[in-house]
Amino acid sequence: MIDCHTHTKYSADGVNCAEEIISAAAEKGLEYIAITDHVDIGYPKRYGFNEGVPDLAAYKASLWPLKEKYSRKIYVAIGAEIGWTPENQGRNTEMLRGSRLEYIINSVHAAGTADPYYPDYFHGRDKRAAYKQYLKCVLDSLYAPYRFHAVAHIGYVGRNAPYADKTMKCGEYGDIIDEILQKIIRAGRIVEINTHVYNLRCPTMPGADILKRYRELGGEYVTFASDAHSADKLLRGYGQAVETAEQCGFKEWTVIKNGRKTTAPF
Repeated sequence: MIDCHTHTKYSADGVNCAEEIISAAAEKGLEYIAITDHVDIGYPKRYGFNEGVPDLAAYKASLWPLKEKYSRKIYVAIGAEIGWTPENQGRNTEMLRGSRLEYIINSVHAAGTADPYYPDYFHGRDKRAAYKQYLKCVLDSLYAPYRFHAVAHIGYVGRNAPYADKTMKCGEYGDIIDEILQKIIRAGRIVEINTHVYNLRCPTMPGADILKRYRELGGEYVTFASDAHSADKLLRGYGQAVETAEQCGFKEWTVIKNGRKTTAPF
């Protein structure tokens, strides 16, 4: 078992220290865990969260002894979840330069000037307008001028959306979803199957509809992401993620290990 998206106290919303997360992962029988704390430069201050890890070199240096300490029990990848906005690309690039993190997740939390996790993003918008703005940001983020390995929680906009049907279907947003998936495939990125779904009423982000389309277009690489912010949430929804992946034609997870993509059956 693996978990490629986890948060520690280095994230503003993290609960446990890194060693508690890694130790819990080893006890649960995971073979691989990625520590991927938030870096959200320019995140809207009104929501009350800081920008995340301020110094990636110090962050990596603090995690390295834990990677070595637990190396006989579990592979620990030192990574980060990099929040993208049009305005922060230069600062992200500068921060990542020389960091040599093992695993970098590309993430969109702020679409325009608001985070779709909060109600103000949806004020005055119907579902189509709200979802299309988010998807346009996801597409633009894939052209970020810095290295990243995986694309986080496609469908994040639906987590707390106020609509009766929160589902993001290919039939409704097919052109832009296809463009996103084709760009991911051309670049050889990994798609997260994220199970931190909140009120989405489906077991994974993206849902099976988008994952099937990714596979139809030639997508190969998926990975499991609990998006855990505390040790007790590690592996949350793992069985559902495996079931969804299998239904969509996938047979193995992909991780970054020693700088290379490595695959293993579910």
